[in-house]
Amino acid sequence: MKPITYNKEINYISSGVSLFVGLNNGLTFINHGDLFNLVKCILTILLSYLFLERSSALVTSSKLKDVIISVTHVIIPVFLTKSELSIIPRLSGYLLIFSGTTISTLGFFNLWKNFGVLPSLREVTSQGIYQYIRHPIYLGYLVSIAGWILMNISTMNLILLLLYLPLTILRMYAEENILSTSLDYQAYSVRVRARIIPWLI
Repeated sequence: MKPITYNKEINYISSGVSLFVGLNNGLTFINHGDLFNLVKCILTILLSYLFLERSSALVTSSKLKDVIISVTHVIIPVFLTKSELSIIPRLSGYLLIFSGTTISTLGFFNLWKNFGVLPSLREVTSQGIYQYIRHPIYLGYLVSIAGWILMNISTMNLILLLLYLPLTILRMYAEENILSTSLDYQAYSVRVRARIIPWLI
């Protein structure tokens, strides 16, 4: 672990890449009408702004495995595909996507300048939705992805889901290893026990 100061160039590049991906998702939504692409458009454009707003990390992980886990976890949803096979009504799938997006967006707004991709320590966020769960953004991702996959069953999507679930767990623990170096986070984790589901896990 080591202190990290994100210079403006890195933040500008990250913001630009996120904006490009977001606009591309938006165009795909306009051309094909896939709601999931609209969700990805909204979230990546929000990320683009957060890259410009985020504060410098006090501590970040320098472990290669943490970098690989974090980056792979971010990229996997990009490869989810559309399928004609569905096991739930489209409306139910879209409701799950909407619910998941709402949860993730609330998490991003609460996190704001403390946002980061790699496991890092900035100011500990404990307000808003973080009063109930420690990783609301990941909960939102999982709900949205579940909604998409349940109405787009394919071998590729199921393989991606099987990769995504353990990566989510590994990423949570990698983040908490860094965050736990803060006394504020130690107190917060005692107060808020649930990681992704209130009062359960």
